[in-house]
Amino acid sequence: MNKLHKLARVGVLISFSAMILTVTLQIFSRFLLESTPSWTEEAARAFFIYTIAFGVGSGIQNGSFVRLELIHRYLKEESIKILDATVWALVVVFMGISSYYAWVFLQYGFDETSPAMEIPMAFVFAGLFILMVMMLIFSIDVLIRILFNPKK
Repeated sequence: MNKLHKLARVGVLISFSAMILTVTLQIFSRFLLESTPSWTEEAARAFFIYTIAFGVGSGIQNGSFVRLELIHRYLKEESIKILDATVWALVVVFMGISSYYAWVFLQYGFDETSPAMEIPMAFVFAGLFILMVMMLIFSIDVLIRILFNPKK
């Protein structure tokens, strides 16, 4: 999991940097050149999708997602563990199903080309698949920690 977490952080760094560079180029060309490259908006959107896809794993790993603490305040420790395990088990099931359909969606991208970048849309659609798989893997990790951590 540590290697996957490091890979995800590198993915965030690369995709976020690429998005910043693309947007900077777009801004620069709007104000200082005669025309803006047509591909910059599409590329920035694709890099944003990849930034989110890689960043979601770190969010799950660090416990950065929103959680309703109000319910936990009124439950006993064992009930909290059952609730958390149930929620994360449902997330795992949902992400498993979503990963499958993201894969199916990705396949459609090989037959479609982006209008401005003129690359297969599978490149962009792969970001959704990566997002779902990252959420699945990191959610399984959280679920295992909840179920097998004796302190919780």
